[in-house]
Amino acid sequence: MLYPTIIQDNFFEDINSVVDLADSLEYAPCPVGRWPGKRSQELHVVHPQFFNYFCSKVTKLIFPNQEVDFNCTLHFQKISNDHTQGGWIHKDPNDLTAIVYISKHKNCGTSLYKAKDFFTFGDPELESFKNQSYMTKKFTKQVEQARLLANKQYEKTLEIKSLQNRLIAFEGLNPHGVENFTENSDEDRVTLIGFFHHISKTGLKYPTVESKRIL
Repeated sequence: MLYPTIIQDNFFEDINSVVDLADSLEYAPCPVGRWPGKRSQELHVVHPQFFNYFCSKVTKLIFPNQEVDFNCTLHFQKISNDHTQGGWIHKDPNDLTAIVYISKHKNCGTSLYKAKDFFTFGDPELESFKNQSYMTKKFTKQVEQARLLANKQYEKTLEIKSLQNRLIAFEGLNPHGVENFTENSDEDRVTLIGFFHHISKTGLKYPTVESKRIL
């Protein structure tokens, strides 16, 4: 892996302003059910100043002395308490994933996993249960059985609590998932999710690679 896993508490200096921004935006579900809940429009479109601020803060956690080139897709995401089942362990097809917990849920965080078998691949048939349930919000016993079967292929390596204003960043291809979307609350689970693609720069050095050079 190129990137370390990072946990940064008190990421934003003014979390209340970020909450207000999240509340001011319009949200829509994924039309094909690729992810749960609803997401805002891409923030580089609706609030480019905040987009640049967030991306600079994240990249400086890893490359404090270098300006890097990248593409980033950044959204707020809201998941309501009618998502009664946990999440599906999955990978993101990007270099780095960064998540900030915006709402006050403490036990709806993110866990990282490793595959139990080197040849673990996604099962399209099981994935269809996920997509359909996210589109219809019908979380049946059959969907839960499919989710548990898919998740059984992985072993948990790290569990991260969802403290408000905590950032976590990790390599996108690291398997990850959410064990609980709800917490006996009427409040939506709100996160800020950034997908960083193609991070590059001439002469760029990666922290985990440089660490492994020390023998």
